[in-house]
Amino acid sequence: MYHTYTTDAVVLQSESLGDAHRKLLLFTREFGLIYVRVQSVRGHLSKLRPLTQVFSRGVFTLVRGKYGWRLINVIGDENYFYETKGDETRLVLARAQILIRKFVGIDEAQQEIFDIFVKAMGMLPQSHNTEAHIIESLMTCRVLKLLGFLTDEGFPEEIISPYTDFSNELILRTAPYKKRINSRINSALRESGLN
Repeated sequence: MYHTYTTDAVVLQSESLGDAHRKLLLFTREFGLIYVRVQSVRGHLSKLRPLTQVFSRGVFTLVRGKYGWRLINVIGDENYFYETKGDETRLVLARAQILIRKFVGIDEAQQEIFDIFVKAMGMLPQSHNTEAHIIESLMTCRVLKLLGFLTDEGFPEEIISPYTDFSNELILRTAPYKKRINSRINSALRESGLN
């Protein structure tokens, strides 16, 4: 008998496997990035199909078997893509997903990064384009700081520290620093060699 695991997760990628199955890349709170096989999810009667779309967030129940992870159930919470309006804001969502895929390893738990990512993505649906770009800058800055690619010198602590605060007040206070933050982010990405 296999042990089941339940974890909060976001679907970052989905690809077809044969006629009926899918392989998902999940960003989970407990396990980091993991590939998960989903049986018979592509059929129109599948109850898991709408809950396993890219950018869906929920509580995923998984089994780790001999040949990898398998999804057995999902309790859906939200889908960031469908809730986010506007092309610019959706572009921020896509770039955030790319950042996570570059900097978080497979089977490498990054709970703080997961919390930052989920909180930032949760703020996008009620954000305008300018606010969405500031949220992206804050999230990227905090992720790079947690991973050791960025220091907090020259910025107020609340901006760069790995906090999950993405309040409207913080977004307004961060606006004057946006160009400087983005310059430091670009510099850190170049130095990491992963840009």
